[in-house]
Amino acid sequence: MEIKCTETVCDCLRLVVSETLRREEEREAVVTDSMPDISAILSASGTPLIRSKDLSAGQLRLTANLPIRVAYLPENGDAICTLELDLPVSVTLENAEISEACTALTGLVLVSLEARILNPRKIAVRAEFSFPVRVYCAAPLRFFGAPEEAGQGIHVLEREAEITPVCAALEKTFVLTDEAPLASDSPAVAKILSQSTVLETEELKSVGTKIILKGSAMSRIVYLATDGTPAAASFRTAFSQIAEAERLPADCLLSCEAMLSGAYYEPGGPDGGTIRAEMHVVAELTVRSRQSVRYLADAYNNLWEMETAAEPQELERAVREIRLSPSARAAVETPVPVYEVLSVIASLGEAAVEGGTVTLPLTAQIFYFTGDGALRCAVRTIPVKATTDLEEGARMIVTGCALRDCAAVPAGGGLDLRAETEIAVSVLMTERAEMISAITVDEERPLDLTGEPTLVLLRADGDDLWPLARAYHSVVEAICPAAPEEAAEGERGALLLIPKTLS
Repeated sequence: MEIKCTETVCDCLRLVVSETLRREEEREAVVTDSMPDISAILSASGTPLIRSKDLSAGQLRLTANLPIRVAYLPENGDAICTLELDLPVSVTLENAEISEACTALTGLVLVSLEARILNPRKIAVRAEFSFPVRVYCAAPLRFFGAPEEAGQGIHVLEREAEITPVCAALEKTFVLTDEAPLASDSPAVAKILSQSTVLETEELKSVGTKIILKGSAMSRIVYLATDGTPAAASFRTAFSQIAEAERLPADCLLSCEAMLSGAYYEPGGPDGGTIRAEMHVVAELTVRSRQSVRYLADAYNNLWEMETAAEPQELERAVREIRLSPSARAAVETPVPVYEVLSVIASLGEAAVEGGTVTLPLTAQIFYFTGDGALRCAVRTIPVKATTDLEEGARMIVTGCALRDCAAVPAGGGLDLRAETEIAVSVLMTERAEMISAITVDEERPLDLTGEPTLVLLRADGDDLWPLARAYHSVVEAICPAAPEEAAEGERGALLLIPKTLS
């Protein structure tokens, strides 16, 4: 006779792919006839832009591009010139579990960018990209519990577990526009030499089926003024967005990764006294639900031969959420002494986790003046590290990174670079559970307990009575201390009476 277990279904997503794809691209560019020859490259900058994510049977294809601006010093000694080019990039991930019904979340990181002179009229640029990819598919979790009618002789053990599965993964796209006035003592903009946009998530909360996302975009610009002198500007553009989710638990954990699909800056106003900005943002949101579930962990029968079928299940829960605030400092050598720092344009790379340590690469472009008033640029990548204690068996994932501050000052014939960051991490614990999903009782085969003792006297070595009841064909409720003066029932060291119970 088959005994039907109760069943509870938890709607959630399963992570079918978690990989980081890397790609290098290189391209040459020629200086146009109207521009002077190249003497030296001042800087090469660009912000990677995600363009498309296409899912098909067994495949995910990602496309992006990198608009690059190369600022160079001309041979004729005129003002700094800029050369602009676009570097497209695409990657393909093949996996049999990917389908059009899946949801793909991906980051896009510019690992490195360099430009070199091939001849006075030609340069080559090389860029390395990183695409951290997560692909989710709908995969309800099924939990089997005790039968509503267990039948005679069957005894069951249920356990409770806390889980935090991913229940939703969604994307929100939006556009930010701004026209930021320059400081009163800043010269008007004629030509942009370098630009940077850093997105920060500052608040994330759920209200009903809506996710409220608040943050800002920090823009830093290095430019040539109308009189030919180099200058810098920075401004922050705040945003507030609402994303709709079909199902959103009241008690959930939210994380967000934001990236750009477009970033455009140009001089604004009739006299170049403002900077117009347009930023296209892709916010990828992950929702984890906090749930308490019960499942059937064990069963036995004191009357009939019985078989059980078990299904292994990995139960994952978020133990805690942490915000780390690591800082970093490094000395940067320069070929000539630094007179004054004009601006620092910094970006964060892809975080790497090893045990309880997070390492986050930070790349800084430091624009500075020499003693003769010439503008130069130093590039340095430094590791930012943070460590936290982890529980045994726990693992850590990064759910967000933010650059709080990055500055440099002249020091020791070079530069002293300092950075402040914030890293949000989630500590996860995975427990493997053997869950009984089916019980079959053969009522034509009574359990042969001939020769088994009707009463067992032993001293307990733990506080769990279930294994004793199972081993000696009893029930937990029937086990009791052998004498009133003994320790309380179930305590370690207590002398227990375990009667055979045929029920």
